[in-house]
Amino acid sequence: MVVVPTRRLHIARAAVALGLHRRLPGVARRLNELATVMQAGHRVLKGGKRWENFYARIVAEIRGTRLDDTEAIALAEEFFCDWHWVRQKLERGEFVAAQRVLHRSLAEINFRLLHEIRLRAGEPSFREARRVEKLVSSEQLVAISIEARLEAASLRNAADKCAASFRSLMQGLVGGAWRWPEVES
Repeated sequence: MVVVPTRRLHIARAAVALGLHRRLPGVARRLNELATVMQAGHRVLKGGKRWENFYARIVAEIRGTRLDDTEAIALAEEFFCDWHWVRQKLERGEFVAAQRVLHRSLAEINFRLLHEIRLRAGEPSFREARRVEKLVSSEQLVAISIEARLEAASLRNAADKCAASFRSLMQGLVGGAWRWPEVES
């Protein structure tokens, strides 16, 4: 159940009624999160038909929080830099810092890419890895999950497994439009 502040929704409903979401990218951007949540299905418990119509319009007219190929490639550059950074931290013995970026960046980017792949394929998906265990195949779940002890070899293996999964996800998303840079091991 989601409780939404009505003051902001009244403003949003007025903006949509005026068609501002089609003309002003800032308005659409603010409504993207709502559209993303609503696309998975919803039922209006309070507010009646006028809110049902508003939500239906949001779902129909706003793409939701999605990645286009350019944004995916920007995430690829971020992933590569963070993966390289994790490897450097491991060499210096900074295991907690490496573990933090492994989870906050590398795994998060993989979740976002898998989410986008599923949406493009018309498959159900939820952001932030919610319900992912129920939605993806066991192979996909293994590919995006992380198991690592706070030690160099375990964290390095987890980072490299993340990188392998990432390369596969990027291939499925943008094909040859982005390639993993050659680096020294």
